[in-house]
Amino acid sequence: MSGVRALRTGLQVMAVASAAATMPALAQDDDDIAPPRLPRPGYDYEGIQDGNTTILAEADVRLDYASNIFLTSDNEQDDLRLLVSPSIAVTQQVSTGSIGAEVHGGFTRHLETERENSNTFGGSLAMGLSPTRGRQLQALFAYDRSIERRGDPETQAGPTDPPQKIDLLLAETSYRQAIGDFRFGAELGAEKINLLDPAEDDRDLTSYRASVRLGYNISPAFDVFLQPYVNSRDFRLPVDFSGVDRDANTYGLLVGVERELGARLQGNFGVGIFRTDPEDDVIPAYTGASASASITWQPRARTAVNFRLERGNVATVRSGATTRVDTIARLRLDQEIRHNLLGQVTVSYTDRYYLGSQQGHLRTGGAQVGLEYLLTRRFSVYTAATYQQRNALADIDEYDSFVFSIGLRSRL
Repeated sequence: MSGVRALRTGLQVMAVASAAATMPALAQDDDDIAPPRLPRPGYDYEGIQDGNTTILAEADVRLDYASNIFLTSDNEQDDLRLLVSPSIAVTQQVSTGSIGAEVHGGFTRHLETERENSNTFGGSLAMGLSPTRGRQLQALFAYDRSIERRGDPETQAGPTDPPQKIDLLLAETSYRQAIGDFRFGAELGAEKINLLDPAEDDRDLTSYRASVRLGYNISPAFDVFLQPYVNSRDFRLPVDFSGVDRDANTYGLLVGVERELGARLQGNFGVGIFRTDPEDDVIPAYTGASASASITWQPRARTAVNFRLERGNVATVRSGATTRVDTIARLRLDQEIRHNLLGQVTVSYTDRYYLGSQQGHLRTGGAQVGLEYLLTRRFSVYTAATYQQRNALADIDEYDSFVFSIGLRSRL
């Protein structure tokens, strides 16, 4: 999505795959610190251990009531849907780190609207190594057969069309090194997006990104950094269905700070500028502000507050739009209510800003509240309520949605 996208480590990929103590509506970012990740004697699931190999297997069964399954502005249709999500992850500890692999699936069945039924699946390989003190090497390769979310502003599909299938390929690698008070990091990544419906061919693209991060340690708990980055988008078709070449290069620079005050407060925050240069002369270049933040505050051992912020340029083929800039913010509170009862409250905000003849904002606000009760180290039940509302200049782009979920998670 942007040049400041974080690279997942091998251990983080395993955590996402196993999702050992979180719920779908209460999903956590890979690097979040929250009560579900803390030790919980009698309820911790450690998987199957065989020497240096760990196997984590999980199956999640969830029932949703959705008030607006097509995310439309009128003629809203509700339904019940059953979601079954199995996954298995294998991690091998080596002398300098770990290597892991995971596979996962998702099977969704609706009670009334059967054309919304879908199957998803995927897998990944990940590696995280520390060959010497102060050096880290990480790599990830992943494939996903996904389904486009209803309400996507870029889609050509309507409510009468089946869910749009998407093939996603991702490859990322990063290197970090500390030399005295100096910090150095480099990241490379490539992502290929292929929508299988021919009506969406002009959205198929491959994107490449690279960044370098230069930092300096001012104090034991405080770093400053400078991060230049570049993104390149290469669409599969020479021009989109409106005759415009959407290929573009984006160059940016972030300046920020990284802070770690023990276990209480840690994270990083950066602000900067980016410039997008399209290949087609009919699309003007655009310069805008960028931002990236990831901050965790843990006032008590069983309480965590996580804040995330991203702002940057995003690919678009929307008719009449020349540029799209997304701002995404999320604040989440995790609380251990009792030793085996976990709670979470999340509020989020997304602003998709389109420039061009169809200039305007799509602003989406949301809130989630959920509970998870750990029965044993292998079984838990959960419930969650989610509300979203999107506002736009055009009525057809607006919607509101309420989803109530109950589920059972089993760890084999």
